[in-house]
Amino acid sequence: MLCVWHRTQFGWAFATTSSGPEPGDGLAYSVFFAYYRPLCLTLQERMMQYEQDNDVVLAVKKLIILMPRSCYIEPELGVSGDEDLELANHMNELKISRAGTRERKYTNTVYKIRNGDNSPYYCLAEGTSQLLTLNDMRECGELTAEQERGQMRKFCDKLRDLVNTNAACRSRFLLVEYDDMSEDGRRYLCHLSSGMSSGKSW
Repeated sequence: MLCVWHRTQFGWAFATTSSGPEPGDGLAYSVFFAYYRPLCLTLQERMMQYEQDNDVVLAVKKLIILMPRSCYIEPELGVSGDEDLELANHMNELKISRAGTRERKYTNTVYKIRNGDNSPYYCLAEGTSQLLTLNDMRECGELTAEQERGQMRKFCDKLRDLVNTNAACRSRFLLVEYDDMSEDGRRYLCHLSSGMSSGKSW
């Protein structure tokens, strides 16, 4: 039973619902305001610095955010079969003092995509860890598989809305939602390539 507070003319009214936990929207708000919005303020500058320091060019000047429908993302992209995808290194850390923590560190990872005999591509990419929260909730019995799918949908829709209505974030983040439930869908490389192609057209 989920407790919900509704604001009324005279204060806050208490209501309940039997649909179970509904964390999707809340997780989207949390990651957007606590991570993506502050991150975007210096993301372009840090990408340019990375290119200068490493003598490479990022294929798309955005952070590619992977959102698999299974809600599971490996700790390191490409470790389970994507032979042409490997971790390159990290951009300079971003440090922000927040909520009593001095210089909280934010780290972003650059991946290298081999391109046959041609020069490799480089891209900044990561999965959104809030989907792992939904995955963990299902594994712990807090969500059914059906509820997890529903909350994943709410999370993705809300996060996309928040990003698209913020001009700074819209120009710096590329949300890539994909179905990884099939064998082919588990390979990150095709989704990163798709993301880079769509990102270049913006």
